[in-house]
Amino acid sequence: MIEERHTLSAVARDHEILVFGGYNWQIRTILDICEEFQPATNAWVEQPPKPTPRYATGAAHIPGVGGWTNTGDERTPINNAEIFLTTSSSLAHAGS
Repeated sequence: MIEERHTLSAVARDHEILVFGGYNWQIRTILDICEEFQPATNAWVEQPPKPTPRYATGAAHIPGVGGWTNTGDERTPINNAEIFLTTSSSLAHAGS
């Protein structure tokens, strides 16, 4: 990685690994940085920073968001996403 850190989040996406956040102990800072490892070139590439610095988080890539639903007798595409909040076992709207 470009930036040394620990307690970061990582997720596999397509053929890359995306890492973000974390804590840099040397400068005692929670990070907002995001980097992507590209195995094809064996290189880390800096990505745009995240809006909120964070560490000790979880991350998951769940393909298949979207799909179709029934409205009466017709099927219509779903244009929003939902997030399952494991802390409260409830469903929250994630936006469209």
